[in-house]
Amino acid sequence: MKIRIAKQNDAAEVAALLKKHYEDIYKGSVTFDKKYILRKMKEKTFYVVACDNEINNKIVGCNRTSIVDIDLAELRMLCLDEKYRGRRMGKKLMAETLNFLKKKKMRKVVARVKPNNKLTISMLKSFGFKKEAYLKEHFRKGQDIIQFYKFL
Repeated sequence: MKIRIAKQNDAAEVAALLKKHYEDIYKGSVTFDKKYILRKMKEKTFYVVACDNEINNKIVGCNRTSIVDIDLAELRMLCLDEKYRGRRMGKKLMAETLNFLKKKKMRKVVARVKPNNKLTISMLKSFGFKKEAYLKEHFRKGQDIIQFYKFL
């Protein structure tokens, strides 16, 4: 596995991965396609991707992060194809993302997670994230969210 920052020519593959994992959540409010990813890349959004060396460097995981302010970043989406779960790839993606943000001189990182997403909550805590807020009906369709933070 190789983990790296996605480039513009990865946009279609990144879009396909995000569409597969998030289309039902966004319920038509976002169209995950190449144009969407390219537009986000221009808006200080970065995609840390995991590539399978054995399958022509196919992108199998992604952690989207956005620089919100001078020293504040937000983790937006973490996804990994099912076949690659349980191999610590999610943790490797997170570690690379945090290293990338540290190099970008970010002071604080926030992440929002659904309260029932125990696996992601556990992973965030293992990286030293702390609970910052419980946001009622914050996410689409009135879903609650827990916001976590970490100082780098």
